[in-house]
Amino acid sequence: MSILHFCHKANNINYTTMNIKLKADSRFQKYNFKKNFGQAFSIPDEFKFDSVFPNVVQQPGNVQCVPITICDTASDQDNIIYDYNDLWNRIPQFSSGSSPQDGLGETIRNGLLKMGSSEPRTKNWKSYWSTGNFQETISAMWLAQSSGCIWTNWYDNYPANGILGIGKNPTGAHMYEIKGVKIIDGEKMFIIEAWVGYDLYMGKEAFEKETKKWGCGTAMLSTFQVDARREKTILEAIIDAYKNIIIILQLLINQQKVMPIPDPTPIAVPVETDRERLYNLAWSLKGKYLTLNPTVSKNLNCAQCVSFILNKAGYKIPKGGISGTYTMYEFLMKSYTQVSKNEFSKGDIIISVTGMGIKGSRGHVGIYDGVSRILSNDSNTGLLKDNWTLTGWIGSYQTTQKMPTFYFRVT
Repeated sequence: MSILHFCHKANNINYTTMNIKLKADSRFQKYNFKKNFGQAFSIPDEFKFDSVFPNVVQQPGNVQCVPITICDTASDQDNIIYDYNDLWNRIPQFSSGSSPQDGLGETIRNGLLKMGSSEPRTKNWKSYWSTGNFQETISAMWLAQSSGCIWTNWYDNYPANGILGIGKNPTGAHMYEIKGVKIIDGEKMFIIEAWVGYDLYMGKEAFEKETKKWGCGTAMLSTFQVDARREKTILEAIIDAYKNIIIILQLLINQQKVMPIPDPTPIAVPVETDRERLYNLAWSLKGKYLTLNPTVSKNLNCAQCVSFILNKAGYKIPKGGISGTYTMYEFLMKSYTQVSKNEFSKGDIIISVTGMGIKGSRGHVGIYDGVSRILSNDSNTGLLKDNWTLTGWIGSYQTTQKMPTFYFRVT
């Protein structure tokens, strides 16, 4: 099957035929693999995941839509720019293109290379899963906090006014990215990045019609952390918890019928540390807009976001919160204990300070999960998210923008 490649000339679109190789994936068809990604709750009507990955426009003769799509999707998860040429050179390729499953499988097995880096490839992905129908795909994206991959036929009436509607005459196939949801004229639409230089859109009817066709499909790259979240839906977890409580109570009742009740013996219960309590509170607020001063712009809200969490946890914070990383740094120096990177642990605060790096650099502040990810304000949405990894943070703020990294512990 062939991919349409777009090149621009004034307001007209010229088409050049290019190909990818499509093949069936047993993960979606047999062996009892779960088909759908999972279910999220309290999903906003509109959202968009768009990372630092460059806006690639495929030029005539370029058939690399598979590695471009995968690398952009991975970048949306951790804000690291990945080298799609490196991935392209590691998968079976043809003059007509490559298979989406080959690209996704290679990413999971051997990882992705950071653009311009000599370090080992990042292996942050455990699996990939079909995202299901239109609403299930929206849920999967919000649950993973990431864009998703899609591959479908391409038609001679694409794009029409920027909308990928019901196709007429197929001219090929294409792998591209779903990076968000937008309401247009009252209809919920996917925001599509198809490597043409601007956003396209696809509604429910076209999405469900095209993804059900032979050789077409969707996939969500799943990290170890995301896989852990999608193992059970929230409802399943609640139901299982109640079932386990009932089983335990039944066992206790049966034991008391045949056994004497022993003298009570003190049982050691793990004590939650202050910083663990702080992180667990922050995690419970994930996906929410947090501020003590609504006049602060959402894209400059990181210090306000941490101020809100500290205030809710019972720590003293200046009235109206703290609105800048330099003021937050001074507050942390006076109020909490600075620790080294080697001591940095769950619930500790990480901060890079505006003004301490190269000219024009802008700092950030967040709370560490003790493993690899950091909860902080998302500048694009103003919501608390775990977009950053510790490695990505240091690479961006310390290495690229030349800002020192400071670590603090609540006491």
